[in-house]
Amino acid sequence: AQAAGNKAAEGKQSGAAPAVVPVRAVKAGDKVSCSVVRVLENGLVVCFAPGLKRPPKVFQGGLKGGYVGVIEHNHLAAPMKTEHWQALYTAGDVISNARILSADYAARAFSLSLRPHLLNLAAAAALPQTGAVIEAATVLRVDPKEGLLLGVPAALDKLPSGKASGKAGGMVGCFVPLARVATAQERGTLPSSSSA
Repeated sequence: AQAAGNKAAEGKQSGAAPAVVPVRAVKAGDKVSCSVVRVLENGLVVCFAPGLKRPPKVFQGGLKGGYVGVIEHNHLAAPMKTEHWQALYTAGDVISNARILSADYAARAFSLSLRPHLLNLAAAAALPQTGAVIEAATVLRVDPKEGLLLGVPAALDKLPSGKASGKAGGMVGCFVPLARVATAQERGTLPSSSSA
């Protein structure tokens, strides 16, 4: 037992990477702290190590003592324009709370989320009803192959009496699939190219 204690003390002195939980012990739903490795066009590459208070360091030779995951743009803390979130995060930033959404053990691939309702395991803010006309929507992202990400003002919180509390609900991200995005011609705001 004393020899094992001496080896542990030597490991601490030599700067060895801390022990990390086995890959199969990383579960969807776990909350972890992580650090940003890279900012991509569609999200963040992060590194994390469950059970550690601080995320592992990324060295030139690679990651020591942890795992790599991805936070897609639609799982950032709030819906925002691409240029805003890309300016907000930089390599080396520490994110204190992220929730693991999925784990592919064979590929050692993990997806994480910063969305408040997923971090708190609570219901998402009220979304507008299907077919609702929203005047105050802001286009946050356009993906030509998939559709639009809209920022929509969240509904006011309602008290049990049914009266609005007056507290602003912030912004909710709503995705509009490409099949639902009407062109100006389909909306009738442009003349068709066949009419002359």
